[in-house]
Amino acid sequence: MERFRASFGDDPIKRFDADRIARLMNAMRHKPHAAARLRKLLAQLFVIARRAKIVPASFDPVKDTRAPKVAESEGFHPWTEEELEAFEAKHPLGTKPRLAFALLLYGAQRSGDVRFMTHDSIQGGRIRLRQSKTSTAVDVPVVEPLEQALEAGPLGDVTLIETKDGEPFTQKGFYNLMKRACIVAGLSHCSPHGLRKSAARRCREAGCSDEQGMAITGHKTVKEYRHYAGTSDTAARADAAMAMVMANRAKKVAKEQPQTLEKEGI
Repeated sequence: MERFRASFGDDPIKRFDADRIARLMNAMRHKPHAAARLRKLLAQLFVIARRAKIVPASFDPVKDTRAPKVAESEGFHPWTEEELEAFEAKHPLGTKPRLAFALLLYGAQRSGDVRFMTHDSIQGGRIRLRQSKTSTAVDVPVVEPLEQALEAGPLGDVTLIETKDGEPFTQKGFYNLMKRACIVAGLSHCSPHGLRKSAARRCREAGCSDEQGMAITGHKTVKEYRHYAGTSDTAARADAAMAMVMANRAKKVAKEQPQTLEKEGI
């Protein structure tokens, strides 16, 4: 809000009618998320202005505007199998990046949950936790590659992954840990969140149903899970469809050929 105040702080609030706000939104169309945030802040500001009787009770220009539409994006890059192998080759078992990598990929959980995963989160060969973002309870088996990473460590005293000071990583600190490890492995375009997408992709490629994959990742909706798992089988479906088209075409040609020969007296 401070940047907005620096530019428009001396303007009377009544001048910010729907048309002016719409022009502001249009000028920020290349930054749709920032535009939506500003629009929300203006709506809150006008609530305060109405309560303070700075503007009439009916003054609510924001409701007649729309934030720029956010273009669809694939989001975080899902790691390919080659990229996963490259990371493992560069960061062997017994290193902190490899442990974090294994928890993200084979546990299929968000970075926010991996950062605060404790020894109590893993019991009886299973990861059991309630996801911080959605409160979804997950119960995931510890597969062999993850078991090997846990045995090799290094494990913290309380949380599985700790800083050199024995504290849980902050969001930024954990991201930087993994990002540096990606750069060292020649994977600067990869991110820790993309490992969760790779876990979902592997579920789909293995033939798991949506419900089975969602039991691993903890997604609450099929739409969100499929966004993560991807639809790379589109080419295969297109091949099958085109084969059906050509087979149907060949059938029609074969049916029409005797009629043509009959007309020509052959």
